[in-house]
Amino acid sequence: MSDLESRVERLESQMDSVLANGSSSQGIEAGPDSWRNTIGMFRGDSLFQEMIDGVAETRSRERQQAEDSE
Repeated sequence: MSDLESRVERLESQMDSVLANGSSSQGIEAGPDSWRNTIGMFRGDSLFQEMIDGVAETRSRERQQAEDSE
């Protein structure tokens, strides 16, 4: 199993827990400010940075295509 597959499997398991219990497997309760618990959670994660870079590249390419078609 690749690193990506194992990460996806772990995330799916955590999401199942969130949907079933209304909270994450890390004990973070859902609430009006629960999003604040996610700040910095991907710091140093090379796979997340790769995803962000890929999205930025795609958006830049799409923006250029839109400008070219005007």
